[in-house]
Amino acid sequence: MPFSVEKWYLDTFLTDGSLLILSIGEVRLLRVPVGRLSVEWHAADGTVQRGSAPLGRLEPTAHGFKFQGGVLEPDRVRWQTGPLAGELRFLPRYPPASLCEPVIRIGSRQLSWVMDIPDAVVQGELRLHDRIVPVRGRGYRDHVTADLYPTQMRGWELRWGRAASESHATAWLELRTPHGTVEGTWHDGSTGLRCVPPPLRDERVLVDSLVADLPVMRIGPVRTLLSSLAGHPLQRRFAAAATLDDEPARAVHEIVRWG
Repeated sequence: MPFSVEKWYLDTFLTDGSLLILSIGEVRLLRVPVGRLSVEWHAADGTVQRGSAPLGRLEPTAHGFKFQGGVLEPDRVRWQTGPLAGELRFLPRYPPASLCEPVIRIGSRQLSWVMDIPDAVVQGELRLHDRIVPVRGRGYRDHVTADLYPTQMRGWELRWGRAASESHATAWLELRTPHGTVEGTWHDGSTGLRCVPPPLRDERVLVDSLVADLPVMRIGPVRTLLSSLAGHPLQRRFAAAATLDDEPARAVHEIVRWG
């Protein structure tokens, strides 16, 4: 049965202490695409604003992709979700990187994960109703593609995160599966074969939910079927303070478990 998933994750640590997260995901079942965009703005004062919208058709362009209400290009993203809209430009500090390509292969099917932008200076704006919030900070973007069947992901556990300080940046990954463990760390342009997160503290929960209940998965009845086939995966995402090479840093990290 033809089945595939494509997903982009983008985030920015703003200089005022807030955090902006975007997820763009598309599922193709029997070659029929269904996709959604979700946005989270975790303001420095602790308030949270969320928005989501259908992608429509994710169409290739000369410089990237366009979708309903927005575009995704190598150095730019623009979106509209109703209450939350905006545009960001990424100035990468390092080239794209991958810790293992593909991350896992099972028979003829595989999962790929590439950090398109492991670390960047970000500028832009966030529009919240009639309010405009300037965005200045450090950003990140990765890209996941997979044609694994959901049943092939049962028993998996993923631990991922990334952190940035004034001068440094790092990202880490550990994926435990019945077929073995894949792990690695990217730090300031270099990669290693072990998962080595920085010291983390003062964690706060951003997401604690079944993956099927996340806004990016509001893709109709197919989400219930996919969740059941995958063992009802659960995601927990955290923001935290960190230390990178003796500098204070900020981090976002998550744990995803498939039943």
